[in-house]
Amino acid sequence: MSIIALALALATAETEIGPRPAMEDFIALAEPVLREKARDPQNITFKWPYQLVAGPAGYYTCGMVDTVRGRRPREEVWVTAVVASGRVVGTQW
Repeated sequence: MSIIALALALATAETEIGPRPAMEDFIALAEPVLREKARDPQNITFKWPYQLVAGPAGYYTCGMVDTVRGRRPREEVWVTAVVASGRVVGTQW
């Protein structure tokens, strides 16, 4: 019974947040928005080690950003992004 309820919930969520994007599409949407919020957008590299998870607001994952500032060693920062219906609905540094 719980499997049926989960399947119905996921089907309902997909109609509200759109179909699951390919990871490449998610990245193409999320990275420019995250770069806009960066102090030095030219010197950052994104890594997306996790798969997308469907949630009530959209498809979510977190990633790692490597930054390089002059001679200082790299600083690693975690970021998150949420995409629904082909657009970014949330990001966080």
